[in-house]
Amino acid sequence: MKKTCLLFLCVLLISGTLVGCASNESAKIAPLTEEELEYFNGDDFFNGEPINIRNQFLSSLYSTPENINLFELFYCGSGLEEALTETELAAVIAYNGWEQTPDCGCTKISRANMDAVLTEYMGLTLADTEKIGLENFTYLEEYDAYYFYHGDTNYRGMATLFSSGEREGNTIRLFYSDQFMADGDKVLTLKAQGTGYLFVSNQKSDDNLPESSEPTTSATGTVLVNVDYATDELLSEYDSFDEFTEFEDEGYQKIIFTTNIVVKDFRFIEVGYKEENTNIVFFENKVSYSLDELSPEKPLVVTWMEQGSIPHRGISFIDENNTTRYFYVAMSGEDGSLFLVEFL
Repeated sequence: MKKTCLLFLCVLLISGTLVGCASNESAKIAPLTEEELEYFNGDDFFNGEPINIRNQFLSSLYSTPENINLFELFYCGSGLEEALTETELAAVIAYNGWEQTPDCGCTKISRANMDAVLTEYMGLTLADTEKIGLENFTYLEEYDAYYFYHGDTNYRGMATLFSSGEREGNTIRLFYSDQFMADGDKVLTLKAQGTGYLFVSNQKSDDNLPESSEPTTSATGTVLVNVDYATDELLSEYDSFDEFTEFEDEGYQKIIFTTNIVVKDFRFIEVGYKEENTNIVFFENKVSYSLDELSPEKPLVVTWMEQGSIPHRGISFIDENNTTRYFYVAMSGEDGSLFLVEFL
């Protein structure tokens, strides 16, 4: 009997060890495959609908589901059907003490639909959240719904593409440079559940980006083009540099573009933008200054002025694969550092 018990115990220990090994193995970090990344960059999970509520989960920063900004999330509605009556609209106007109806549309989000969205995509209800941003809506208790008059749209068109991703157990992290907000590199964290995903967090990723996605660098194969402030200390590292002066007014700054290898047809460009199907599309508006090549030994210094959140200046060049690449200059809203974001 003792031998049988001892043998049974050994089997349990061995089984436990094997199961433990398998569990540890499954928790290792592995990069997403091209097919997996394409799923998130395509129209299956994000995009694909006139208003895809999943896109809106990238509209604010949050470290946990509880502290997501509900105003940004539901700015364009819940994506679910809502019945909005003239009686409700009159009640919203009366509640706010307005003398006349605003010259714009009104969005309604019922608490039931808020709960439905939050439960499906975060595993909680409105009552479980910190209710961040909710005060920006008008709440009518008799209808148990939230209302917001606005003529614009903060719909998060996915001009942004995820540059890479990784899986750790049932956790998926998607890395991207936020072209929509133009405020730097971020990581979106999802948790696989059943056949879908829960949104866990959307955070700045300065310390979490893969080496190929440094926040101030555009990486194209072996080419690394960098933008930074042209401090006296940095300029002293070079024997010479090309210089272009565009702004002479007060408030301008000098910035410097450097590269690790020679790139051809380097251009400092004016960047324009337009809206296409609720997406913001950037394009080269005109060339402000050009060089036959930019080399590691001789960088380019230009004057630059920050002009709000929409990018207005950028660069283009021909890389080592003979491909023309386009980037705009953006400033981090967190520390004021500069970085390049690829477009086109």
